[in-house]
Amino acid sequence: MKWLRRVLALTISAFLAIAPVEADETLSKIHQLLDKNSVICADFTQNKSLRALTRPLISKGRLIFVAGKGVLWQVREPFATQVLVKNDALIKWNDDGVPQRLSFGQAPIFRALSQVFLAGFTGDMTRLGESFEIVSDVVQSRWRLTLTPRDPAFAAIIATVRVSGGRFVDELLIEEGRGDRTLIRFSGMNAESCQLGNAEKGYFAH
Repeated sequence: MKWLRRVLALTISAFLAIAPVEADETLSKIHQLLDKNSVICADFTQNKSLRALTRPLISKGRLIFVAGKGVLWQVREPFATQVLVKNDALIKWNDDGVPQRLSFGQAPIFRALSQVFLAGFTGDMTRLGESFEIVSDVVQSRWRLTLTPRDPAFAAIIATVRVSGGRFVDELLIEEGRGDRTLIRFSGMNAESCQLGNAEKGYFAH
């Protein structure tokens, strides 16, 4: 029986040694697939499914990423809203154009969005490992990530985050601990023709 225990121990040790390497290789492939740009624009459609409602809440708008400054969400439907997601907080403008700074404790979903997008747009996939357990998969030019929060308090609010894409992030699904779901799909994502107007430059100045 001793030899059997030794064989099992060696097998488990070998698996534990190989698994992190395979995970690192997959994340490295994702890093290579992603386009890294200082400015990226895209259109988005968000479907928010709430347990208390029979139909999802749908919103549409434009997203702008600027390296070092954050991600600006310009909601156009059903009503106009501007939200800037930064590394440590988010800024939301009210109907009068007055900015309000909120901590991620007040908006945990935006905390997840901040970490995922800032990593996705910069190609820094390993940074996600600081906050999430990562399961990754790459098939040719397509990739998928399943992220589970490491912090139990955060995990009670956000159960999992699923991200998929190719050159850019194409789809994001956030599953909350209480059963609500937020699905965001992106289209027209590009860096070449992304232009910021004076109003948008003003938002990023905060």
